[in-house]
Amino acid sequence: MQGRGQALGFFLVTLISSPLVWPNSILAAAALSLVWLRIGSRDGALLWLWALLPALVLAVYIDSFMPLLLLSCTALASGVLRSTASWSYTLTALSAASLLAGLALQGMAGDSLNTYAEAFNRFLGDMRQQL
Repeated sequence: MQGRGQALGFFLVTLISSPLVWPNSILAAAALSLVWLRIGSRDGALLWLWALLPALVLAVYIDSFMPLLLLSCTALASGVLRSTASWSYTLTALSAASLLAGLALQGMAGDSLNTYAEAFNRFLGDMRQQL
């Protein structure tokens, strides 16, 4: 990517199409991390804020919190790695952020998670009966 404009366009395209093609949110998070580590914290944080807009739209209207959580955790990990250059600090911060994100996801999308858990339990029951 040649500049912030191309990176921002990439974030918008990948995040808006992420409900249709699920790896796109992973690609957006990887691109954000590369920009943050390569160009700097200031430009990385600015692009993260712009990338949060379509992620928030997806969270509100489609009930898809994964791009929002993925971008936030990736931004945190990239910021810690850029400032400390230590993988142990980065992984510690990422573990704490993942714990908080899991608790937040349970609070925000508890009904959806319960539906997925029930479907998975039915699937396991069907598999046990077939064996």
